[in-house]
Amino acid sequence: MSNPVQIYPIEGTPHPERPFGLKDLVTFATGMVISSAVFSLQAPATAFAGRAAWIAYLVAVVLGFITVIPYFLVTGAVVYKGGDYALVKLGLGKLPSGLYIWNYIVMNLAFSLSAAAVSMYIKAIWPAAPGRIIAIAVIVFFFVINIMPVKIIKKTQNFMFVLLMLSFVIYIAYGITRLQPGTFDIMAPGYFRGGAGGFIKAITTLTFSTSVYVTVMNLGPGTRNPRRHTPWAMIWAACIILAAYPLMSLVTSNALPIEEVAGKTLIVVAQQTLPFGFFVFFVICGPFLAVATTLNAGFLGSSRPFEQATENGWFPVKFAWKNRYGAPVWCVFALFAVTLIPVLLTDNVATLANSATMVQYIVKILTLFAAWNIPRKFPEYWKSGLFGRMSLPVFYFIMSVCTVVQLCLIVMAMMTLTPLQVSVSISCMTVLSVICLIWFGVNRKKIDAGIKVEELS
Repeated sequence: MSNPVQIYPIEGTPHPERPFGLKDLVTFATGMVISSAVFSLQAPATAFAGRAAWIAYLVAVVLGFITVIPYFLVTGAVVYKGGDYALVKLGLGKLPSGLYIWNYIVMNLAFSLSAAAVSMYIKAIWPAAPGRIIAIAVIVFFFVINIMPVKIIKKTQNFMFVLLMLSFVIYIAYGITRLQPGTFDIMAPGYFRGGAGGFIKAITTLTFSTSVYVTVMNLGPGTRNPRRHTPWAMIWAACIILAAYPLMSLVTSNALPIEEVAGKTLIVVAQQTLPFGFFVFFVICGPFLAVATTLNAGFLGSSRPFEQATENGWFPVKFAWKNRYGAPVWCVFALFAVTLIPVLLTDNVATLANSATMVQYIVKILTLFAAWNIPRKFPEYWKSGLFGRMSLPVFYFIMSVCTVVQLCLIVMAMMTLTPLQVSVSISCMTVLSVICLIWFGVNRKKIDAGIKVEELS
């Protein structure tokens, strides 16, 4: 079996023919993390923390980055096809990677929550709009885009990203001029309205929306200089949301009296602070394009683990079939179906999507533990990588801090879920894990143990 990782020079662009440069990775990473959550989660954050919601978001972004650090370090050392699934395979072996990829199906239910949010935002400017039909049309549109050439996916993402950032700037610029007295006085009335417990709940609620840019590592093999560009894309995405999220939350929780906005989305603030033309632009290019960039980047990035897992034997061979543009059609279709079906069948998409949050936190423990093993298993790549001068004791200390933070977030997140959401999560994980074990028992000899170098060259 050939070596399962590939080494690339740190300097220069050793693969200029590959589609993704640093700028492209930044737009995909940022587009993925800026989902509808940044708009919808303002409501519970202001309800829990009042005017301190922006401070909670600042803390959440920092905590989110801490949970990403293990993958930031690993992607500077090794490049592997298949993203987080391949990381689990490299670090922990066959069966854990199978359990990961089968439960990965449920983790992508979060896309349905973003798609369902389209209806709410469109109705803010067109109350009679057929929200569900528009949401379905958006899902179909990005499925079609993602089975076309990568350059079309990339250009679409870059264009939407510029408009999305412009909408943020408009909202923040107008909102800052309307800030209420005592905005920066944490002892002012309305701050920490839920006490310490409410503030912690706000941080826990928001942290989930601050680390999804890690999915950009799934695009590593298509990157011109992956061991440099992938970690830097994560850094840039983190810096962008470190500025954008707290500032948007500052406006949302302080531009109007807290009694008027607590528990409500930032659409309420936008309606009262923006001129009508800018309000329409903001809704279309803000919340709407946040959903669009998430679906576009998500369908592209999240299909890669399925593609590699199929090639390794975890799904039927035909599942990895590619069209003439090189798109893994059935893998993208699986994400399309996971996104579309909840929107078609239920109005309570949030229950399913929030259940996926618990699954994601639990299953992500596998990728975290896999990251611990990379320097030990591949010392030559670690030493020649972006962080090769970091000693192993320092690496393990950083990993220990990240692990503690991740486990604390998991515990706090579980405490906020309802019994129904916990039941749905456990049921889904049990069923999919049993299917995985049966598949592994029947096809053990057919399941490949590694990711071949020639697949990356």
